Amino acid sequence: MAEAVSSTNADSLDKLVEQQILEHAQKNFSMLADEIAVSEIKLDDLPSETRQFYVEKKNTSGNIRYNYLYRNSNLYCSGISEDFGRFLRDYNFLSEKNLDASKFMTLLRKLTNLRDMTTIGEEQIKNPTDKLKPYLSQIAAPQLSFTQDNGAKMVFFTKTLTTTPVFKFDVTVSPNYQVTFNKALVKLN
Repeated sequence: MAEAVSSTNADSLDKLVEQQILEHAQKNFSMLADEIAVSEIKLDDLPSETRQFYVEKKNTSGNIRYNYLYRNSNLYCSGISEDFGRFLRDYNFLSEKNLDASKFMTLLRKLTNLRDMTTIGEEQIKNPTDKLKPYLSQIAAPQLSFTQDNGAKMVFFTKTLTTTPVFKFDVTVSPNYQVTFNKALVKLN
C-alpha cells in the first residue's frame, strides 16, 4: 500500500511541476498551453534532487525551446537570464563550494543559451581531431576556481558543431551571484 501512496504522490508532483512549467512558459514566452510540449529528461550530472524538463513550442522544429530545472519547489529556466545565478544562490554554491566543474558546466548549459556548441573536454584534448590540433597549445579542459573575493570563475573552450572556430568563455560569479560571460574567439598563432 505504501508504494501506491508514493506513486500517487509522485504523479501529483509531476502534474504540479508540469502545470507550473506551462504557466511559466505562457506568462514569460507568450505561448498558449496547447502549443507547448513538456518532457522530463533524466540526467545524472545534475545536483541531487534536481529534475530537468524540456519545453518546446510545437511545430517550430525545436527552434523555440527552453530547459527548465526544478529543485526544492523552485523552477529555473534557460529563457530567464538571471536564473543561472538564482539557482547557484539557492544551492549555496559559493559558500558550500558544492559543485565540481562538470556539474557547473551542466547547469550552465541547461540554464543559458549555449546552443549548438560542444565544450572541449579532456578527452577531446587527449585525442584531438585534425581541426582541433592547431589550437591545442591555447586551450584546456574546463576549469572552475574560487576567487579571493568569495566569487567563482569558470573558464572553458567550445567549438560549434559544424565549423572550426574555437571560443574561450570566462564565466564569473560575483559574491552576490551576478553572472557575467565573456566570449572570445581563439586565434591561431
